[in-house]
Amino acid sequence: MRKSMIQGPVTEPPPQLAAILEHMMLRPLKVPDGSSIPDLCLDKKAVKSLFQRQALLACSSFLLCASNERLKIEFRPHISDEAWRTAMGPDDELERIHYLAGRVGADMMRAAGVSP
Repeated sequence: MRKSMIQGPVTEPPPQLAAILEHMMLRPLKVPDGSSIPDLCLDKKAVKSLFQRQALLACSSFLLCASNERLKIEFRPHISDEAWRTAMGPDDELERIHYLAGRVGADMMRAAGVSP
């Protein structure tokens, strides 16, 4: 029997969100000119082994659908100041938080075995 996917957007932060976000990290990302820039990502192997698929999908849905205010409260505090300053992304604060939430949310989906 196939497990069901999350139905509809998750509008409240799942209880596992903070624990999953503790597995964010900066990794070097190669760009076309051959240099590397810091990229905020999720340790997919760690979260896949520690959290259930449904929790990863629920947290991903929350990050991808949350309002600016919710992301500022539930997501931004888990990003170190260094990562916030150096991670690849737009300069505008709101665009940046949505961009980074999208990157991490997509990593959660991949860890759950779903293509973003």
